[in-house]
Amino acid sequence: MKPAEHTLNADTRALLDLLANAGGPSLEEMLPADARAFFAAGRDFFARDQEQVSSVEDICVEHQGRSLEMRIYRPVGTAPEMMPGLVYFHGGGWVLGDLDSQDPLCRKLCNASGVVILSVQYGHAPEAPYPAAVDDASAAFDYICTNATQLGLDERRIAVGGESAGGTLAAVVAQTEGRLGATRIRCQLLLYPVTDLSRADGQRQPSDGYFVTAKMLRWMIDLYLAGADPADPRVSPLLEQDLTGLPPAIMVLCGFDPLLSEGMEYRDRLADAGVTVTTKLYPGQIHAFLTMDRHILEAHDAILEIGGLLRQSLSL
Repeated sequence: MKPAEHTLNADTRALLDLLANAGGPSLEEMLPADARAFFAAGRDFFARDQEQVSSVEDICVEHQGRSLEMRIYRPVGTAPEMMPGLVYFHGGGWVLGDLDSQDPLCRKLCNASGVVILSVQYGHAPEAPYPAAVDDASAAFDYICTNATQLGLDERRIAVGGESAGGTLAAVVAQTEGRLGATRIRCQLLLYPVTDLSRADGQRQPSDGYFVTAKMLRWMIDLYLAGADPADPRVSPLLEQDLTGLPPAIMVLCGFDPLLSEGMEYRDRLADAGVTVTTKLYPGQIHAFLTMDRHILEAHDAILEIGGLLRQSLSL
């Protein structure tokens, strides 16, 4: 499907017009530290007020020689002693974002799914380029699985997921587990992930005008790779040759997202490899719309829908 075949959601169009009229520099025109501050300041502009969950706990642990920060959300309501869990990696192009930036989304997804969300902070480029984020993600997942009982998790019902760049990390963790013959992942939740960083800018459409631009993507990718091979499957999960034996996937894609085509290709390759894939395409939406529910009503409904799919995948 191409964006020309879709109609941009009215709320989303109004938000894009609002942003265009506001002006100001683009993220790729800023120093990374300034871009992070700008990105962080926009959270409450885009997201609705934080939902109350049963509990929120910040922890920092040492594992595999890495210092890992995590935020653990437990859903509202009576819960069994051992809960299913989602190991979650935030978006932000490997340069931006943190535990706070996706706190509103994690809270809503936690309640919508009834699943414990374990949000992981990973190293950011350019200070910590590839493979730091991948190594942090893998170490965090291993720590959570190894310590599932102490964390109140049912080790048989652990999922991995993330948004955008975090979705890429989740896909890589799932592939790494698959190569090792491990079966610790019950399902993977991929929210409009980047799956092929080797693509030329012109291969992504639409490239401009829909929140994420070709220049912004190129800035993030170049900072993240810092000269690393974009065809490495630990960078570009779409380029992994063997996808057999991976856990079932929930893929969320958007019609006006420059990552749509590579997301659909990854979906098709998973399905061709015998992996069960549930796809939710929001044809009128843009990249990162789930974090924009203050302005986009469909984002609220989508979070509830995705939470239900996650709940079903973890057999609640």
